[in-house]
Amino acid sequence: MDYALSDQTWTPQDPIQTIIPYRPHRFWPCPSATEDSTILIWAHPSNAESAMDGLFFMNLLRWISDVKDPAVDVGIDIFQLSLLEEVSATTLIWFPKANWLGSLRWMMPFALERSFAAVGKMLGYEAVMEKYTLPEDWAKYQEGKKQK
Repeated sequence: MDYALSDQTWTPQDPIQTIIPYRPHRFWPCPSATEDSTILIWAHPSNAESAMDGLFFMNLLRWISDVKDPAVDVGIDIFQLSLLEEVSATTLIWFPKANWLGSLRWMMPFALERSFAAVGKMLGYEAVMEKYTLPEDWAKYQEGKKQK
């Protein structure tokens, strides 16, 4: 199946959707919604060194929600975005329809992201942001860092 740039609306009655690894995708709440959106996401990688877990999704989605909300004064921070994506082995894809680029569609953004993430680490950024993490998850994250 080739990549198609299209919008789809999913409801709770629809079947579970599987995102194929390395397939460009994005999701967002419906702008005309009258209530908060609930997105149930789980990742089940096998032998993944940098798995996308609940902390990744919680941080990414809450942060992007704040970035998109004009009432919240949070802007896109390339160091934070790069670090968040680097630790979960994800990236923004460039030229999603340019299949002729082959693996360069992934290698170029990964290389640039890795550079920004390294600078972010030197500046004191963390992949997991306390503001977007439940207190009990933040404590576990901090404890896990101490054990490494």
